[in-house]
Amino acid sequence: MLVVVGVAASLFSTLGVLLWLKKGNHGFLLGVLASTAALLFVLSTLRLEISPNLLKRRSIFGSDLVQFKDVAGAYISVEHSPKAPQGVASFWIQPRKGPPLKINLRIYPVQAAAMLFSILEAQGVDIDVPDAWSARRMEQQIRAAQAKARVA
Repeated sequence: MLVVVGVAASLFSTLGVLLWLKKGNHGFLLGVLASTAALLFVLSTLRLEISPNLLKRRSIFGSDLVQFKDVAGAYISVEHSPKAPQGVASFWIQPRKGPPLKINLRIYPVQAAAMLFSILEAQGVDIDVPDAWSARRMEQQIRAAQAKARVA
C-alpha cells in the first residue's frame, strides 16, 4: 500500500511542479503534498499484530486487544449493496464478553489472515463461513495462503 501511495504521490507531485513552473500556480502541488501526508499518517496507524496468544489491532479510531483464549467464535459476514450485488465479505471475532470485533482483513497481507485463521483453529475456534460467493472467495484465498505457509 505504501508503494502505491508513493508512486501516485510522485506522479501527482511531478505534475504539480510542472504546473507551478508553467503557470505559477502552486495550489495543486500543496494539495498533493497535504493529501499524501494525511494518507501516510492514516496508513502508519494501521496495525495488526498476531502472536500465539494475543491479537492487537490498531487504527485511526482506536485499538483493540483480544486474548485468543477469550474468543467464543469467529465468522465471515457478507454485506450487500446496489454497488456490490455479490456482497462484500467482512471478518469478525466474537469475544466471550463484549461486542464482536470487525477486522478488515483485505487491508492486511493475506499471510496475516492465514496466521490468524491458523491460531484461531489451533485454539479450537470454529470459523463460520456463509454460502455466499464473496465469503467463500475470502476463505479460499486465506486457505491457499495457509497451505503455502505450511509448505514453506
